[in-house]
Amino acid sequence: MSSLYRLEDSVWAYRCAHNTLDGIEEIRMTVPALDSGETRYTLVANVARLFDESLQQLNQESLGKGWILNVTDPESSIFGRWTITTSAQSYRITQLVTGIGYRIKQFIPFSYSVPARHIVEVGISAMSDCMLSRLYWKVVGVAQRVLPVPVEKRIQDLGPLSMPLSWDDTSAFDLFDDPFTKLASVVLQTFEGPFVMETGHRGNYHFYIQEEVLGLRKLEPDLLCPDENTSVLRVYAAYLIAEFGPAIVSQLQESYGIDLDKMLEFGEPLLPDHVAKCNIGVNDIGMGDLEQLFVELRRLGEFLQDFEPLTPLDEVWSQLERQGLPSPPMSVSPTRVRSASRIPPIFPGRVRRRLKERCLTLGQLREFLHWLFDGDVSKSIREASVDRVNAIISLLMSTDVQLHRAFTGREIEHIAISGFQTMGNRDVENACRDLSELLQIFPQLRKHNDWSNFFELIAHVYSKKNLFRKDPDRRKNFLRIGTIIPGPTMTEGVETYFFTKSLIDDGRGCFSYALEPVCMNYRLPDNKLLPWLKVFRSTNSNSNAPHWFGSILADLNPLGAPGDHSIDMASKYEREEFEMRTIPLWVAHLVYAGKNKGNDDLFARELRESYEQLKIYLDEVGPSKKIEITLQLDECLKERNWKLLRKKLSLLAEEFREQVEGKLPQDIYFDGHSLGGGLAQLNMWYYLVSQKRLPVPGCAWHCIDFNGPAINESQGVSFLRFGRANKELMAGLGIRIEVKHQFEFGDFVPEGGQVHEGASPDDVDDSGWLDFVAYIFKPRPTAKALCITTLTTHGRRIGMAENGRDYSEEKLTQKQLYRFDNSWLLRDLRGKFGYRFLVSPKISEIFRRTIGGMLYYPMRMIRPFIEYRLPGADENGVFAISYTHTN
Repeated sequence: MSSLYRLEDSVWAYRCAHNTLDGIEEIRMTVPALDSGETRYTLVANVARLFDESLQQLNQESLGKGWILNVTDPESSIFGRWTITTSAQSYRITQLVTGIGYRIKQFIPFSYSVPARHIVEVGISAMSDCMLSRLYWKVVGVAQRVLPVPVEKRIQDLGPLSMPLSWDDTSAFDLFDDPFTKLASVVLQTFEGPFVMETGHRGNYHFYIQEEVLGLRKLEPDLLCPDENTSVLRVYAAYLIAEFGPAIVSQLQESYGIDLDKMLEFGEPLLPDHVAKCNIGVNDIGMGDLEQLFVELRRLGEFLQDFEPLTPLDEVWSQLERQGLPSPPMSVSPTRVRSASRIPPIFPGRVRRRLKERCLTLGQLREFLHWLFDGDVSKSIREASVDRVNAIISLLMSTDVQLHRAFTGREIEHIAISGFQTMGNRDVENACRDLSELLQIFPQLRKHNDWSNFFELIAHVYSKKNLFRKDPDRRKNFLRIGTIIPGPTMTEGVETYFFTKSLIDDGRGCFSYALEPVCMNYRLPDNKLLPWLKVFRSTNSNSNAPHWFGSILADLNPLGAPGDHSIDMASKYEREEFEMRTIPLWVAHLVYAGKNKGNDDLFARELRESYEQLKIYLDEVGPSKKIEITLQLDECLKERNWKLLRKKLSLLAEEFREQVEGKLPQDIYFDGHSLGGGLAQLNMWYYLVSQKRLPVPGCAWHCIDFNGPAINESQGVSFLRFGRANKELMAGLGIRIEVKHQFEFGDFVPEGGQVHEGASPDDVDDSGWLDFVAYIFKPRPTAKALCITTLTTHGRRIGMAENGRDYSEEKLTQKQLYRFDNSWLLRDLRGKFGYRFLVSPKISEIFRRTIGGMLYYPMRMIRPFIEYRLPGADENGVFAISYTHTN
């Protein structure tokens, strides 16, 4: 038996269960614009039935020759003859031109594509009844009849869907297995006109209730009954509140424009599109939701002290409602949805369901809560143990199976999720679509112990989504952040989670998020804390993103490397985060001196160097303070009193809060794709070299660049000089610097800038302080992974691909990368990088700066009139927001 899946508004996929299609795994059918979604689905369903009946003849050759669906019933909505073929064009000359264009495209590496070898794309089109058409089509399969596919039949197949009228009814089905989602999934996969999620709420079908049974019928504006619409809206609003908490009503209105109050007031119909978007919105789990649940569970533990041990749980919930922990009502009046949303959100349905799965009796619930807080109710959730934090997260987060249902038939299955809107209008901000696409990479983010894949997805997808939301509580900041995402699953199946700690937009194209582990007790296999991660967004030419035009200007920067024009604009907002995880160079020398107290010469040398670096550090504290401190320390140097000097330097470290004991022993990652990769390199240079700071002893600083441009020559040289000058210091303190460059074959973006970080003109051994990794991956014709076959050059990813089958890999040395950056004409490296044109990185960079010089300043003048900006920026145009913990 075959399956039919809808992929886009007019595209369906036919998949044979037993793979008997001559190596074909999927046939994708594109349908022309017809009068209704029902007509389109009727057409593809009958084509699928034709394929089912002719499996023995179904192969690439026969599809190329053509099939015909001949509908002879004049009453049918698809009456006529329909051609099905791999060539949707009507004339062979078009095929010839298309083939020539494809070969030209394949010759240019930047437009090189990897066809999906086991997928055949066919077009369905109406056949004109003329002699030319009959001569052209060499038809293999013909169907003479059409079978109707009525909407009512598909809905009836689900059986009667009674509505939840009480909490017991709601808990009878699993999350996103409710009647609303079931019906919406069916209609969005079949008869509904719009499939792709857009900002406006569209649809051709609407929900109704008849004798407490939910149904769908075609939307006919002239026949709409406001009272009927209101009745189903009341039930749906009540269901949302009971299942996900009352705050969800305000959240859906602010983020997705689904105003249930307004819909109730005007008797507007409830569409499958509304249900699909609500299902996505309720999965927007943030750190604030987690901390709030933590507080509520603590309160629950206090309430349970007054109950007898043998009290049934159902009675416990009833008494809790009467004693001050109210559950949301299951009926909502037309004007009370927003007021109901202000009821304290105590244990919505999804939390109760998970608690009931864990605890069958009151005694078990008490034991669970006692274990959860470990006898200490003052501890914050981030300080709790890993198993406790993950237990609380599991009460809120949907499983992969539940997420699959939550997509309501709109899961993107045929192409890899990309950064700037995989499907739909890229120039319109769409928070629901951003979240939906992010949720679809959650299973990939969890890939077992694969941090390379995690950082790649964060750079390519996460960083390019608008993950800030309007805050319903206007007393707080207008925007809120804190979205929780999964990290790689660790050894023994331990799950990890990160949350968005901060967002910084410097107003000039440098847009970044910072991520922190939800639990501070997550550990890597070497027992280190999970890393702190800062990810930079790439160039965005879509007007739905904040300061999208600024990112283009950053690429065109005529005075330096891409993005270099604003490297320090936002430093005052993020300095604290870096200082929390790094130490200044003078403190590093001080610590190293302490480790070598037995070696008098080394001890004295390191203290002298610590003092010299301190004088540079004191430039920021003001001249009077600097003079006062240096006069005291000069006395110690004159007397060669090294112990006293060390003591005074240690006291200064405490005074400036720079002592190692007060720092977080956490690795730092700078991550980015394209322009973001260049910004990651620039920011590592800025904080490491320019600010003279090092990671905490025993930790590392990583820069991961995916297809990014280079930085300035002077910055690359000073990076190597800094590392080589301090290699003994870093080796003695167990500090490592890692730079990783991942390039794609044929991608010319890395030709921008002057020299990639870590690239070296000589053969100096930097392994004592630097872990340098650089390689080029090349897609293979045998590729199957969607991240290779459905994405284009510069956007492809390899984290979910298989080396050898999907791509090949060639490593680069520091010297080879330097030669690439400084070549006037590539010779042996030309084949490695896959260039047929633009074979001179030096000329390419000169060309970029020349074009930038002509366009940069005129474009700056028009930018304020066309760009989307975040509200609340400072006087320099910098916007910064950080998550504030509530417990």
